[in-house]
Amino acid sequence: MLLVFRFQLIMLLLAGAVSLQARPYDPLLRTTKWNCMMYDFQTRYPFSYSLGGQVIRNGTTYSTLLGGIGPFLVREDSVAQRVYVIFPNDHTERLLYDFRVNVGQQVSLTFGPGTGFIRTCQVVRTDSVLTDAGYRRRILLSGSPSGSLEWIEGMGDTHSPVYQADATATDPSPQVQCAYRGAQRFYSNAFATGCPLILNAAVGAAAVPVLRLAPTEDALLVTAGQPLANLTVSTLTGTCVAALGSPAATVRLPTTNWAEGLYVISAQQTDGRRIHRKYWHRAR
Repeated sequence: MLLVFRFQLIMLLLAGAVSLQARPYDPLLRTTKWNCMMYDFQTRYPFSYSLGGQVIRNGTTYSTLLGGIGPFLVREDSVAQRVYVIFPNDHTERLLYDFRVNVGQQVSLTFGPGTGFIRTCQVVRTDSVLTDAGYRRRILLSGSPSGSLEWIEGMGDTHSPVYQADATATDPSPQVQCAYRGAQRFYSNAFATGCPLILNAAVGAAAVPVLRLAPTEDALLVTAGQPLANLTVSTLTGTCVAALGSPAATVRLPTTNWAEGLYVISAQQTDGRRIHRKYWHRAR
């Protein structure tokens, strides 16, 4: 009887594997909403992405992805199982996802706004993960600025759908809490406690001040939810390496002369609220 049970169990597992192999590719752009959380050493705040309408650029149709520093333009090649993105104020496509890669392969990815910076990431593992719609392929990559990437077919990276804009350093750390297809939940983080559908308006009115850090090859872009009255960047010993000259919502801080290490960013919005963040600068 035990042998029969083992045989049946093996056959069921094999059947599931065959079913997973035979299942057609599940496009990323079927997902319409991503609710995320940005984790900081002091605070955390919610943000979201949502799929908007379509636009045509140079004869190519793109979907708009709203949220973050967007809107972004995204297109998907379902045959090649690749997704491409165009950042705001940019005209060049960059590879966002390649769901056909296998263990050992390398993928060249561009992080950050503007010209950004390129990292070669390596596929270290592929398996499957259970979503609300069944099992989907999962790809784990090493070598990213955040340390690692985790791509899930149909959902995107577990940091955010546009991880190249959000997961550009080890801190702060973004994380997708849940993703929806219309009103139906498609994915939820195992550690998320409840996952209501966050409205963009609610995210925009979040009580916690927002300060996004986006490192590029030679600068650090700091973007706030409200204009900043002042901002300073200091080493752990208190040496000031940069300061805001005049009020602005987006600040570009050259980093070519910064030594590698941990920095403290202190800012005050024009409404009086203060924000403190840490940033690990990597010499390039």
